[in-house]
Amino acid sequence: MQSNKYLDILKETGIYKTDPNHPTRLCDRLFGRFDFWFYIRLYTLLYKATCVAKKPGRYTDESWKETTSNIISLIEGCGGKVEIEGNPEFLECKEPKVIVANHMSLIDTMILPPMSLIDRHGTMIIKRSLWDHRYFGRLMKEVGAIPVDRVNPRDDLKIAMAEGLKTLAEGNNMVIYPQSTRASVFDEEKFNSLGVKLATRAGVKIIPIALKADFQGIGKKIKDIAPLDRSKTIKLKFGPLFSPDKSNAREVHAECVKFIGDTLTEWGIEVKKKG
Repeated sequence: MQSNKYLDILKETGIYKTDPNHPTRLCDRLFGRFDFWFYIRLYTLLYKATCVAKKPGRYTDESWKETTSNIISLIEGCGGKVEIEGNPEFLECKEPKVIVANHMSLIDTMILPPMSLIDRHGTMIIKRSLWDHRYFGRLMKEVGAIPVDRVNPRDDLKIAMAEGLKTLAEGNNMVIYPQSTRASVFDEEKFNSLGVKLATRAGVKIIPIALKADFQGIGKKIKDIAPLDRSKTIKLKFGPLFSPDKSNAREVHAECVKFIGDTLTEWGIEVKKKG
C-alpha cells in the first residue's frame, strides 16, 4: 500500500476495502500466517514511530497517517481484511468534531484515531499507563493524546472535559472510547456519555463509529498479544452526525449507542442491551 492510500480512497469514494488480490511480500508469504511474525512486524513499526517521536516536532500528522497505512498493509499482507464505510457529512463538516467508538482490541486504537486526520488534526483520550510507557509514551505525547488514570471516574471526567475542550477549541477532532476497557461484547450500559457531554459543552457535532476488530483477540497473559483470526474482517462504519445541546443531549447519546449496537449486531457481534 502506498503511504496514506487508504485515506485517499476513503476521501474519494467514502469506502475502503482490502483488495482481494492484495500482493504479499516474500517474507509475508513465508511467515505471514504465523502470529508471532505479525507481532514482530507490528511492534517494529511502532518502535520506528517512537524513535521519530523522540525529537519534538518530527512526528507529524503525516507521520501518523503513514504509520497507520503501514499497519493496515501489515494486516492485509498476513491475510487480514479491512473494510471502512465513511460518511460524506464527516468531510463536509467544516468544524472540529467529537468521535465516539466502541473498543474491542489493540488494533482499533491504531486504525481509528488517524481517521480523524482526514480533514484536520485529531487526538484521543488514553490510559495513563500508555502515556507513561517507556517506549510509546513519547509517541502519545507527540500526537497530543490526553491521559486519564481510570481510578477515579470523577477526576477522569474533569481532565477529559478540560483538555478535550481545549483540543476542540484549537480546531482539532477528538476521539473517545467511552467504554472503560476493551471488550468483545458491546455492553450499552458501560458506554458512558462523556463524548456527548464534551460535544455539548464545546458546541460541536458528534459522530459515532462502530468498530469490529475481533481479528485480534485479547491476550490471556499479555493483553496486547493474542491469537489472530484471519477469517474475521476488521470493519469500521461511520454513523450520522448529531448536534447535541442541553435539550437533547440524552437523546443524542442514546442514538449514538443505538447506531453502534445495531451495526455490531448486523456484523454478528454480541450486544448487551441496557436493562
